[in-house]
Amino acid sequence: MLSTVLHSKHAIAVNIQIMRTFTKLRELMSSLNKDLFQRMNRYVAQLAKHDKEIFSVLERFSALWIFR
Repeated sequence: MLSTVLHSKHAIAVNIQIMRTFTKLRELMSSLNKDLFQRMNRYVAQLAKHDKEIFSVLERFSALWIFR
């Protein structure tokens, strides 16, 4: 917007730099989101494994309690 109002070479250069900065920020956010998504998937898989193990332990305790 600045370059359309001021019509100077400096304003155009600043506008181009601003657009490049926003493009780099968008790329950075995209890569961060991918990394976070992958990390969350690993944590969810670990939690699912832990849930199964905890359920197994609770079943064993329950079986011991029933046979007392």
